[in-house]
Amino acid sequence: MSESKKAEIAFFHIDDDGWILGNDAARGPWTANGCHGGPVAGILSRAAEQAVPNKQLVRITIDLCRPVPLDGFKINYFNTHDGRNISRGSLELRDKENSLCATASALFLPSGDIGSVKTTKIETLKINEASAFAFPKIIASHGLPTFADHVKLASRDEFKNGPNTIWMKAPRLIADEVPSGFQSMCPLADCCNGFSRNEEVQSVSFINPDLNIQLHRLPTSDWIGANFSSQWEKTGIGLASALLFDDEGPIGSAQQIVFLQRQSKTSRAPYEINLNNS
Repeated sequence: MSESKKAEIAFFHIDDDGWILGNDAARGPWTANGCHGGPVAGILSRAAEQAVPNKQLVRITIDLCRPVPLDGFKINYFNTHDGRNISRGSLELRDKENSLCATASALFLPSGDIGSVKTTKIETLKINEASAFAFPKIIASHGLPTFADHVKLASRDEFKNGPNTIWMKAPRLIADEVPSGFQSMCPLADCCNGFSRNEEVQSVSFINPDLNIQLHRLPTSDWIGANFSSQWEKTGIGLASALLFDDEGPIGSAQQIVFLQRQSKTSRAPYEINLNNS
């Protein structure tokens, strides 16, 4: 693939041998060759939707086994059930050494029009009530651009520890592809733990080994919002959650199990203000 394609603002590009390679936008803050979980969730969802194009992806559950490398990986989809109404599949993401980096399970349902139905009304905010803000991102020890430098964020209130409501507009997964609604929502969904952290990472780290996303409706806009919150326990186990929504109302939810570890005062880099969003 040409360098111009790589340079476009997208999370990934695909080489002539079918390897998926990460661009700067896919990089996480911890290692130079490691992907942020949000783009990984999106590219796994893309693989699932390509495998089952006749039904709607309504849930994906991802287990992160090891860092997903920017320098190349492939995804395999395995059909586990293909019924008239319900389909299920599993996915494996492996690096160039054939090491298993992530697994996922996907659930599909048919989508049609059954007529008007009653539903529970949940009031959510609209994007015109928010404005761009400077999110305090972790200083990457590798000194390279990361995911946080490439997503656009908005909020109505100042960011604080604890529950927050934040909107995100993310780059495309692949430069020349329009992402599906499910794919475009994944980067925000994976931010549950960071956007609702109860303490700073220098005090308590909050790693998520998994991500579960459920959608009952696909988003209708590029800007997607979420009400984030986290429950932390002294056992070192937590749960980060998000109610996902667009301007028409709720679209689904996301959850992460969180592994909490008490940190020494010098074990993590300090935060800096991400001026790209101000």
